[in-house]
Amino acid sequence: MNTAIVGERYTIEAFKQYSYRARDEELRNILKEINAVKQNHVKLLETRLHDVFDEQVTWQAAGSEAYAGLHSWLQSSDELSILRRALGDVQTGVVDTYHHN
Repeated sequence: MNTAIVGERYTIEAFKQYSYRARDEELRNILKEINAVKQNHVKLLETRLHDVFDEQVTWQAAGSEAYAGLHSWLQSSDELSILRRALGDVQTGVVDTYHHN
């Protein structure tokens, strides 16, 4: 479950960075909406981790946001690049979920 939390926290920060860089208002709004859904998902995962397994989030999960911010900062910010990275992040999340279940 910590792996899922790490992935979700990474993409939360990545999508936040994408929304800062996107110039198209519709794309920005979609990225913000995805970010809100992912934040809710992390809260649900953290609650389940605590309630069911009586565990806390690992330090790796806590540090994933900083890496996402740096990683996004180093990449280009044109609309097509942002959209490609965002779709790649969603695809990675789906693949990770499939492999960890």
